[in-house]
Amino acid sequence: MKRLVIYFHYDPTGCIDTACRIAVQAVQKYGRVVFVTNGTLAPADRVWVRQSGAGRIERENVGFDVGAYREALLTLGREKLAEYEEIVLMNYTLAGPVCSLAAMFTAMDARPELDFWGLTRHYAMQSRRFGGAVPEHLQSHFIAVRPRLFNSDDFWSYWQKMALPASYEQSIIRHETRFTPYFAARGYAWDTYVQTDDLKPVFVNPIMACPRELLANRGCPFFKRRSLFTPYADELRRTDGLAARELCDYVTAYTDFPLELLLVSLLKTQPLSALAQNLHWCYPVGAPTGETPDLNELGLRLLHYEQPAADPVTDWYNRQAAANADTLLAEAATLFEKIRCLAC
Repeated sequence: MKRLVIYFHYDPTGCIDTACRIAVQAVQKYGRVVFVTNGTLAPADRVWVRQSGAGRIERENVGFDVGAYREALLTLGREKLAEYEEIVLMNYTLAGPVCSLAAMFTAMDARPELDFWGLTRHYAMQSRRFGGAVPEHLQSHFIAVRPRLFNSDDFWSYWQKMALPASYEQSIIRHETRFTPYFAARGYAWDTYVQTDDLKPVFVNPIMACPRELLANRGCPFFKRRSLFTPYADELRRTDGLAARELCDYVTAYTDFPLELLLVSLLKTQPLSALAQNLHWCYPVGAPTGETPDLNELGLRLLHYEQPAADPVTDWYNRQAAANADTLLAEAATLFEKIRCLAC
C-alpha cells in the first residue's frame, strides 16, 4: 500500500529525542514520512531528518497538532495526496513501538470497508472541561484516512474551515472529539485496531487507564508518554494509581524499547515529582516475576476472601490485585528479610 505518514513533533528546544526517532524509523517501513515540527529544529536534528529520508516542515508553534496536520495537508495539496492509498496523521505523544507494526497494518489493510481508522478510541463521557457531552471517538494520536474520505470535498472543507485552537482544551473540542462523529455522520465507516469494547463499562480512556493490558494482551504497539507524568490526581480518578508503574515494568521486562532513554528525555521538561509519583520510584515491591514462592516456607499465610461487590473500575483492579497477591506478598517478605539481615 502506498502510504503517507504525517508525523507531528514538538520540543521546546528543537530536539528530536530517541523515542521520536524510533517511531519515525518504524513507520518509515510502511510509508513515506513528512516530519512536521512546531518550532525550529536544532541543526543536528534537522540533519537527522534529512538523512532519514523524511520530508520536513518547520512552522510557528501555533495550533498544536491540529495546526501541524492542517498545514501539512494544505501544503502538500489535494492533487499530491491523491497519489496515496492511505494517509496517517500521527504525533509524538505516542511512545514505541514496543513490537513490530506489521500485525497492525496487515490487519487493517484487510479491512477495505473502512474509510478511516485509528489506533485506539475514547468512549463517550460528560466533561465540562471539554465542552459537555464528549462523543465516542478515535484518538488523534494516530488516525489513518483512505481515498474515499481524503479525496472528498467533506475532508478538505473540514480542514480549510478549521479554526486553529489556542489551548489544549480547544484542540480536543475542535478536532479530536469532532473528527470521528463529523465524518461518521456523513457516511464514512471507521473502527480501531485495538479492540477495547469489553472495557467500555470500566474505562473511558483505556490507553491511559490500563496501558499494560493494551500492550500485553491486545497487540497495541504504542503507549502514551503522558502516562508517565500525568497529574496523579487524574490517575487516581481513573485507576488504582499503579497504571504507569505496571506499564514500565512490562516494557522493561518484555520489550526492547529503551524506556530509560525516554525517561531521561522526559526529565528535561517534566517535574521529577510527577514521574516519581506515577512510577512509584519509592515503592518497595517490584513487578511479579512469574514464579510464586512457597508462602508456607516463608512462614506466611494469605487469606483469600470472596471479592466484594464494587463499581466496575474498583472491581477490575481488585481482580488484578488478587491475581498477583501471592507473588507480591512473597516478594515483600523476601525484601524485608533482606533488610532485617542487613540491620543485624
